[in-house]
Amino acid sequence: MKTFLSLSVLTIIFIVSAITVNVLSQENDSLVKAFNRSVNFEAEKNYTSAISELEKFSAEGSNVYLFNLRMGWLKYSTADYDGSIKYYKKAAELNPKSPEPLLGLRLPYAARNEWTEVKNIYNSIIALDPNNYEANLRLGQIALNENLQSAKSYLEKAYTISPSQYEANLSLGYTYYYLGNSSKAREHLNNALMVSENDSLAQAGLKLLK
Repeated sequence: MKTFLSLSVLTIIFIVSAITVNVLSQENDSLVKAFNRSVNFEAEKNYTSAISELEKFSAEGSNVYLFNLRMGWLKYSTADYDGSIKYYKKAAELNPKSPEPLLGLRLPYAARNEWTEVKNIYNSIIALDPNNYEANLRLGQIALNENLQSAKSYLEKAYTISPSQYEANLSLGYTYYYLGNSSKAREHLNNALMVSENDSLAQAGLKLLK
């Protein structure tokens, strides 16, 4: 009798578990399809429908990293900056070791001209990833108006990480110009012209060196 009861309990647990797994599988499948439809709507510039597709699954997606990351982007794209910040912060909470959600988070703050917050976010990215090109580049550009030596340090790091990039060369060229290093300034401004033909900013910098 005890054996029968034990088997019955195990059978019930198995059935309940199977049903739960099936329900969760269906929910995940629905979220995946909604995510795909959202991407397609965005490709058509239909941001309202792109958001609506995902908002139907707010409960299921609340603790899903990609759901929050995408909602952060879509809210930013429709100028709902408060909503964007909320979702990007949740994505950062779910994946605290990745700079990706922080790179998203800086967008709505930049759109609202909250530059102190943007700078803090870039510093948080550097703390996670010292070799992050974007964070080093932007901190260097910000520092151009504050501290030329600090700007030089960040921009040289960005250039070392990705020496073929236009912005790193242009910004570093101007930094060297302001620091009085004409040869280095010319080198980087010419590099900028190599990757951006007839660029007016690079040409203007080279004129300053004559």
